[in-house]
Parts: sequence; C-alpha cells; structure tokens
Amino acid sequence: LKILPVGINQAGAWNYAFVYDLVPRHFTSLIEDSRLIGEMQARRHIAHRYLQSVGCASAAAVSRLFRWPLNLARKALDDLVKENTLLFPAELESNRDEQYALKSLGV
Repeated sequence: LKILPVGINQAGAWNYAFVYDLVPRHFTSLIEDSRLIGEMQARRHIAHRYLQSVGCASAAAVSRLFRWPLNLARKALDDLVKENTLLFPAELESNRDEQYALKSLGV
C-alpha cells in the first residue's frame, strides 16, 4: 500500500494540511506497467539510481539500505559492472571495503 500527497487543505491548527491518496488512483497504469519489469531489473535500476545520488557504495551498504540479501545486492551491482555502468573495485583512500562507483566518476 503506497500513498502520496495530492493536495493541500485548510485544516488543523495551522489551517494547512496535506491531503493523501492511494498511488494507483493517480498513476492508473503503474501496476500494469510494473508487470513488465523483472525483480532483478528493478534491483539494478534502484541500485543505479542510488549510486547516482551517492557516487559510490559497497555491496554491504546497498544490502543494508534496501534490506536486500547481500548476494542479490552484489548480483545487481555486478550486472551494472557488466553493463559498463559501474566500476569495481573503485579505489578509495579512506575506505577498506570494496566499492562500486559510477563509471562517470572515473575513480
């Protein structure tokens, strides 16, 4: 069950409150469209978007953040390395863990 803010209402102590509704009511094709995406494809996309925001991370960090089993986090990240999107291992002076990094960073 996912909800999202869809409006503002004059209610509450400050006469300002968000109005929430179910996601499928506002994105009617979302459920049907998601059937075309496999689990591993979704994991790769999520991991890639995460690395776009942080630059680099270990498989353990991705596993902890998304509560994925470590082997599935590694598989998603390794697939992105094979697709030439990520570098592994990225060499960082301050970190002992092996890091995956965006190829565009060139670390």
